[in-house]
Amino acid sequence: MTRRIVFVLILVFSIVVGAVEYRRTIEERIEIQQDGSALITRKEYLPASELSKIYVTHYREMSAPSSLAARISELQQEYINEIAKGYYFLYNTAPTLVQNGMSVTIDGAGNYTCVLQLRANGFVTAKGGNFAISRKMFGDETLAEKLIPKYFEYEIDARIFESIFLKSGRDTIVTEKTTVVVLPAGSQIQQINPIFESAFTGSWSVDFGGGTSYKATFEKRPDGFVLKETIVSSGANPSNLADEKRSEIVLEKLRDYTAFQVVFSTNKISALTKPTPHPVKDDFSKSWNYDVWNQREFSTTFTEQNSSITTKIVVTLSMNTKILWEHHWVKTGKFKWSYKLKRFETTLTFSPSFTPSLQVRANGNVDKSWSKELFSVGQTKTFTVSGIPVVIVFQARLNAQTNTKMNGRMNIDASTTFGATAAVTVKYQNGWSFTPTYSVNYSNINFDANAKLNSENKGELPITFSAYLYDVAGPFLRLTPWIKSETNASMGGANQVGYTISGGVKASGGVEMAGWLKTLCGNVPSVSYTFWEWSRTLASGTKTF
Repeated sequence: MTRRIVFVLILVFSIVVGAVEYRRTIEERIEIQQDGSALITRKEYLPASELSKIYVTHYREMSAPSSLAARISELQQEYINEIAKGYYFLYNTAPTLVQNGMSVTIDGAGNYTCVLQLRANGFVTAKGGNFAISRKMFGDETLAEKLIPKYFEYEIDARIFESIFLKSGRDTIVTEKTTVVVLPAGSQIQQINPIFESAFTGSWSVDFGGGTSYKATFEKRPDGFVLKETIVSSGANPSNLADEKRSEIVLEKLRDYTAFQVVFSTNKISALTKPTPHPVKDDFSKSWNYDVWNQREFSTTFTEQNSSITTKIVVTLSMNTKILWEHHWVKTGKFKWSYKLKRFETTLTFSPSFTPSLQVRANGNVDKSWSKELFSVGQTKTFTVSGIPVVIVFQARLNAQTNTKMNGRMNIDASTTFGATAAVTVKYQNGWSFTPTYSVNYSNINFDANAKLNSENKGELPITFSAYLYDVAGPFLRLTPWIKSETNASMGGANQVGYTISGGVKASGGVEMAGWLKTLCGNVPSVSYTFWEWSRTLASGTKTF
């Protein structure tokens, strides 16, 4: 019995030791002004870790050289908009960045600090001769019915991306968030009202399942109030959210989480400013263009004793990648919903041009296959969702695979050009499916030989393209153009050899899944398909030498 207990303790210790806990702190100071607006100082800090590297990468792309000014402006505006959206859901007004209001510091150890200075109009509203600060009031009932599910999406999307980064269900991101609200001098808090609950308790919790949870407490102070939150994100299955029945309880708790109204009296506030709305968009959808190669030539030569075979390709390839998902909310009562992921979808659109060729210089018996990686190139792009920086890593790899069968001395040269227009959509909606559309054409067929021998030579040049969120999960595509030459010594006259040139393009690929998306999409770690295979006899006849 004692041995069993010791074994269990060792096992638990091993699991705990193997887990990684990433830390993040957010400190907000909200100072109420005489016009009812608020000056917000938001400080976000991440100690050096793999998580802080994501934030550093995102910031460095925002602050890249001036030649990328348009992209930088777009990135910064997107980041501020996503931060502002969070405030809009909480306080019914979207703050704006004050002039020179963003400061980022990355020290030598890799610790990351971002300070934002924001101004929010209409932060305070009038209430029966007093004033009020409301969290999650969501406007009137009609507007609330629209905005509450959008608030849910904001929070769930943040956890989805964090779960993809985490990969393992053992690892977590722990965010400690402190919000200090400072009322005008001499203000008196008159009452604190719940928004949805029957009574104000000053503490809240939400359990998504799998280790993801929210906890918060409220503290009244002489000059205002303080809200302290601990948000734990896990890559494990959010079992309570993933279960449609239990999800109703989760969403009700999330709706109630830190939802309250503080009513206070003061003689320091005069005319009130009006709140600023936020153009809340639909479910997550993002697309990217990536120009991989433009008329780029790659080649490699394989040798066997005194013989050689050279495989070469000239390739132009650009990709458009789109990833989206759609949440589904089932109305179960007033301000109540249950949840499931309606669909996940990724689309790859591409129009490549390939010119593969073979050059064989045989000087004896050859029967062999070779393979080699020719080239690998990568690029990262960043964006922001729900205030969370996201990095997508584009990677393209080119390989050469060749086999030849010959018996004697012979030179062969063969080439052609393939063009294609194609798109592939891989979707999860009550199960996985894919929809390909494509067309392939060929031209410029060339062949030359100088001996009357039987031979068979084939060159394949598979190109693998991936677009992975955090270099972990996302769509991938493999395009394999190939060309094959065959000669037949029994055809033609003494100075002729029969030949056949064939070729084609194969497309395959799928999606690597991780985190919450894997759970919500059938709990499948990856799916892969052969999208299509196209092949033709390009030319045949006899060659005179």
